[in-house]
Amino acid sequence: MVMKAIKDKVFAKVLTENEQTTPGGLIVPGTVRKEPQKYGLVISVGDNVKEIQMGDTIMFHDRGGQTILIDGEEHRVLSDNEIYGVTTRKVASCSCSNDDCGH
Repeated sequence: MVMKAIKDKVFAKVLTENEQTTPGGLIVPGTVRKEPQKYGLVISVGDNVKEIQMGDTIMFHDRGGQTILIDGEEHRVLSDNEIYGVTTRKVASCSCSNDDCGH
């Protein structure tokens, strides 16, 4: 499915964190860690969005935007003012099977 964002909206695939190991050797899976932010790979941007481009990795509040599922994977539709910024932080790769994803 191809999704085109409109106006001030940004469409992003939510990226998941890999598991981490604590200094004591305990493995903490990404599903257990609780961070107030999420990361997403930008799939499409609306015409009114100027500072974010397709393919950027963005950071946003974990409850920001509208959550939608496409082929069982979590995506978000966000207004540009809900996005904290573009980040270079490395997150798990996109498992999307869509060639137009941009990952």
